[in-house]
Amino acid sequence: MTQNNDLKLIAYIAGGIVLYPAIKALIGATAAGATATEGLITALTPGAAAQENAAKAPALYAQLMKRPANKLPNGQSPSMRRFYSDEECRSIADRIEGFLTGTNSDFESIRELMRSIYPFGVPDLRMIYAQFGLRREYWAIAGGSRKNLFEWFRDNLDSGELLIARQTWNPANIVPSL
Repeated sequence: MTQNNDLKLIAYIAGGIVLYPAIKALIGATAAGATATEGLITALTPGAAAQENAAKAPALYAQLMKRPANKLPNGQSPSMRRFYSDEECRSIADRIEGFLTGTNSDFESIRELMRSIYPFGVPDLRMIYAQFGLRREYWAIAGGSRKNLFEWFRDNLDSGELLIARQTWNPANIVPSL
């Protein structure tokens, strides 16, 4: 009986020695994967994403302001006056995101929001777009790519709603276009 146990022990030790490099590599890969996942989850938290968007918004806004504004449908030039602060534009972007998330988008609320904040100028639309930045849908925190405002519109609005969004945002001449 003890001879059988001794053979088992020798077999375990020999197997451990032979398999040690593979076991070490597996443990290292697991630790590296855990570290990468921890960094990914940390980077994807809503607070971190909002902070990243807020940090990048001024540079994106400056780039957008180099573009000429598009004429309004009636042929007039749109207002180049700024009516809202950066913080107000961020709040508007957050509210738009809130209306787009969930099981159904609420475009009517987005339209009401845009009507309630009228008048707004091209700089306001550009700052709202810049403050929106790149965001993930609530169900895609662990996967999926981040999208800009117009990608959210294209993915969540029907063709009629998208047409209205195009008319609202066209004067700002933001690329990618709707």
